[in-house]
Amino acid sequence: MGKFLMRFDVLTLFPESIQSYCNTSILANAQKSKVCEVLVHNPRDFSLNKHKKVDDTPYGGGAGMLLSPQPFYDCLESVISSEDHEDDENAEIGVQLHALEVVIFSPRGEVLNQQLVSELAQKKQIIMLCGHYEGFDERIYSLATKVISLGDFILTGGELAAMAVIDSVSRLVPNVLGSAESHAADSFSTAQELFHLNDYDLTKAELKRLQDLLLDYDIKSLESFRALRLLEYPHYTRPKDFDGKAVPEVLQSGDHKKILFWRIEEALKMTKKYRPDLFIA
Repeated sequence: MGKFLMRFDVLTLFPESIQSYCNTSILANAQKSKVCEVLVHNPRDFSLNKHKKVDDTPYGGGAGMLLSPQPFYDCLESVISSEDHEDDENAEIGVQLHALEVVIFSPRGEVLNQQLVSELAQKKQIIMLCGHYEGFDERIYSLATKVISLGDFILTGGELAAMAVIDSVSRLVPNVLGSAESHAADSFSTAQELFHLNDYDLTKAELKRLQDLLLDYDIKSLESFRALRLLEYPHYTRPKDFDGKAVPEVLQSGDHKKILFWRIEEALKMTKKYRPDLFIA
């Protein structure tokens, strides 16, 4: 795939929606610098119907139109058989390549979260099939290596879900963000990633203080805490005082260990208040 570290291919009946989003801001810069590549493919171009139809009425009756298998099969085969894979003996359709993920978006899928995003970021290419209308003919699902859902709600099409995957995964690709640490301090990162505990030479008394703090949240060990995914602690910038709301004194102290303990406690408070399920997961 040349210099690109990650390639996204989106099969969509509305390519302009993907292009519009991905040609702005950080994603536009990532493509210009040849770190990420975003390509769109319209299954309508592969329809064998003389009117380029890609949908039809459902067997057994019912409302709406279903997307037909043929245009999506042929479009996907074209993407997988492109010149980037021509030397791969396993590049035929239906074979899962180690560095390739074929994604369909559906309510039946695995819910997208940061752990899944991290797994997807290990791939070299992600191909996403965007549904529309009443959804896919069931046989199209056989093309997928992974089925993903954004949550318990219904969207008109898969394009928003595809853009969510592109945006979240690309953040983890080296050189997309300005700093390698930018995504490490995001919400849903592990405590080890958020706080870089190994960088602090904590005394026995400080370790005891940390362990006591963790016990207040029913976290039994430092090892369990390191692996826990948390919401971010609060952030502040200038001015020191705005509308009567001041920046916490500890953040102005210059004492890195005091700041560390404050951030740990605030992240635990934030997570317990807004996402207590993360402590159970």
